[in-house]
Amino acid sequence: MKFAHARRYFSDAIYSDRERAEYVLEQLQLVYQIERDSRALNHDNEKRAASRQKHSLPILKKLRSWMEDQYKQVLPQSPIGKALAYSIKRWDKLCAFVYDGKLHPDNNAARDL
Repeated sequence: MKFAHARRYFSDAIYSDRERAEYVLEQLQLVYQIERDSRALNHDNEKRAASRQKHSLPILKKLRSWMEDQYKQVLPQSPIGKALAYSIKRWDKLCAFVYDGKLHPDNNAARDL
C-alpha cells in the first residue's frame, strides 16, 4: 500500500475542502522530505528505518489522530470524507514503510521531482 493512492484522494478533495486537503498534503510532503534527505545521505535500510521512526513516525501519528478527528466532522460521501476514510482504513498498511527500510512510502516517481 502506497501513499500515492491516498494522496490522490486528498488532491481531488482540494476543490471542495482546501484547508483539510492541503494540511494532509503538507504533512505528507514532510515525510517525503525525510525520505529525500535519507536518500541524499545514502542511508542503508537499517539507517533509513531508524530515521523514519525518529522523524516520520511522529508526523504520521499526529496525522492519523487529526484525520480521525476530522472524519467525525465531515460528510462521509464528500471528497474529503472519502479521502479520510480511505486513509484511516488502510493506515497500518500505508505506514508499514516506517519499520522496513526496504519499503518506500510512495511508488510515484513524480514525488521525487
